[in-house]
Amino acid sequence: MGKISNLSKVINFVKKKVFLYSLSGFLALVVALIIIFGIGIYKYGWNNAAAKVATRIVPYPAIIVNGDSVTVADYQNRLDALKNYQKEYKKVDFNSEDGKKVLADIKSQITDQIKEDLIISDYALKNKMSVGDWEVDAEYTRLVDANGGEENLKTVLLKYYGWSTDEFKGQLKAKMLRQKVAEKVTGDDVLNKEAKTKAEQVLAEVKNGGDFAELAKKYSQDTSAAEGGDLGFFGKGKMVKEFEDAAFALKKDEVSGVVKTVYGYHIIKVTDVKKDEVKASHILIKGKSFQDWLNEQIKAAKVKSYLK
Repeated sequence: MGKISNLSKVINFVKKKVFLYSLSGFLALVVALIIIFGIGIYKYGWNNAAAKVATRIVPYPAIIVNGDSVTVADYQNRLDALKNYQKEYKKVDFNSEDGKKVLADIKSQITDQIKEDLIISDYALKNKMSVGDWEVDAEYTRLVDANGGEENLKTVLLKYYGWSTDEFKGQLKAKMLRQKVAEKVTGDDVLNKEAKTKAEQVLAEVKNGGDFAELAKKYSQDTSAAEGGDLGFFGKGKMVKEFEDAAFALKKDEVSGVVKTVYGYHIIKVTDVKKDEVKASHILIKGKSFQDWLNEQIKAAKVKSYLK
């Protein structure tokens, strides 16, 4: 019995060793495949079916911004969607010289967009901003109505972008978050301190007897500057709410204080009044645009791009 017992222990020991060797061999194979596909994807730009499967399993980073990343799979999904659109809608042949230039432009566009998306996501997280599913669903319903029904919209999305409904909603969510962040950033008086201060200085010149039209020509950053800021007559609903409310609250020849809108900081002068309309001139000092802010954030960020 003792010999049988010892033999059993030996067999169990051997089984464990074989299992461990098999496991280590399997893990070694997995690691080797990860390395091989990584080299192929990063160095040689592999984009075949096997490489796409690998990127869906392994989160190879495509771009990292301040420690946050977008995977190669996400990058590839974006690339496939835009290539499909160019091919189906604009009939681009990516094997032609012009097609190769279009592809290079698409890749550059996606890279820039990913950097911006990562900056936006980080800002939203730090400022506790988000887009709820109900908001996405509401926007999706609006687009369904605007595109002749859900089946028609699904057909368009699949044909031109290769997107499912859920993938499209993901795109909508990112777009809506971008809009929310843009509104917060451009509405920040601290960010636009220089523009606001300039507008206040121009207002002081107006109040000290300066000629409004001449000051508009000198300082305004609107296309109406050449005409002394003249906007002509307009009724309600023609201007953004903040501008409209300020203009319609003024009497003839009165000048507003500094009025903030999405376009920047305005000084408004009403030059005539009718029953349902006012005639006004304005001086616009533009604030920092959202794109300006994004460019500054990206320039200051630690960015690593791993794709060719």
